[in-house]
Amino acid sequence: MEESRQGRFVVERAPSSEAPDKYRKAWVGVTLYYSYQDCFQPEKGILTKKVIERRCKLIVPRDGALKMLKMKNPKAAKWFEDHSKPGDNFAFGKDEVEIKEYAEGQKIIEVTDEMQGDPYR
Repeated sequence: MEESRQGRFVVERAPSSEAPDKYRKAWVGVTLYYSYQDCFQPEKGILTKKVIERRCKLIVPRDGALKMLKMKNPKAAKWFEDHSKPGDNFAFGKDEVEIKEYAEGQKIIEVTDEMQGDPYR
């Protein structure tokens, strides 16, 4: 089954998680595709499965995320694989990532002062 992709982001900060620090830090620099954004549903801990927090986050299908992490750090990917199950999703806080693309490939650009006055931008 093909994953639904709404956009792409790069992990900029170690994500909030119950995982050991060395595995959380392995996500930094990894590019991932998210399926949707959520600011309402609480998250559950990867170890305890207890509700840990409610925040705005990007939801990434487990298998795609593990595939990307494995290229950078196979040990970290194995840890997350062992502590999750197929069909799970991973959550990354919007304050932990830099969004690079939105749905339908729309890129984020920085509008400069020069561009604001240029009708041909």
